[in-house]
Amino acid sequence: MTDPHLSPLSPVPALRRVPVGGVPGRSARRHRRPLTAAFRGLTALAAGAGVALGAHAAPSASRFFGYFAVEANCLLALVSLWGAWRAWSGRRPLPAWLTGAAMIYVTLGALLFHGLLTEPASGFTLGAPFAPPTAPHRISAQLLHTVTPTAAVCDWLLLTAPARFRPAHAVLWPAFPLAHLGYALHRHALLLPGAFTRFPHPFLPLHPHAYQALTRDAALLVIPVWLLTILTAALDHLRPTPPPAGTGFRLRSPVR
Repeated sequence: MTDPHLSPLSPVPALRRVPVGGVPGRSARRHRRPLTAAFRGLTALAAGAGVALGAHAAPSASRFFGYFAVEANCLLALVSLWGAWRAWSGRRPLPAWLTGAAMIYVTLGALLFHGLLTEPASGFTLGAPFAPPTAPHRISAQLLHTVTPTAAVCDWLLLTAPARFRPAHAVLWPAFPLAHLGYALHRHALLLPGAFTRFPHPFLPLHPHAYQALTRDAALLVIPVWLLTILTAALDHLRPTPPPAGTGFRLRSPVR
């Protein structure tokens, strides 16, 4: 029986569209990446624990936070924590220039530590007047120079899409290492000659008038920084796409 109020020529009300896959508003869950969020949260925890242990055991907090590797791990902790929140909430990834900078800086700190400071053949090992390392020193050094750089590289290779780095990033990334080098030179000029805290790194000359050697060592450090940034940007375009992570969806039986 037809409705007397509807004539054959009256328009039929438009049916409301329902998106394929379920209730509207739940489609954003497919972008959530809980495993990625957990990995980045653990990376931030490792970086924060390494900095906290090192600061607690260091005789001078200002000298400790003057280390390039410590500053790089502070940046990595903030970036990883922010990236973990974005992965958990299903938001867009962080900008590539920011995540790439954090990864390159901690990697550079690890290369300096394992290639210069712990290698007897380099001539820059941690000797006098540096105190022998204690257990908190050793744990902090392993976290800051081994665990977090490895985690940052694994995050880049396994959890991020390729071809996000640009040539402009390779030009931008060395800015912070160069600024840190300027800080070391400024510290050298301000503090009194012979002061133990005058140089934040043992591979910088301790002699108060060794500016020529300082310039030479600084140039030898800047060149690898540029090469590392260019190589990283190039490898990002050559590496394969990582396997897709789980979407978070679970198939359900149709509603009856």
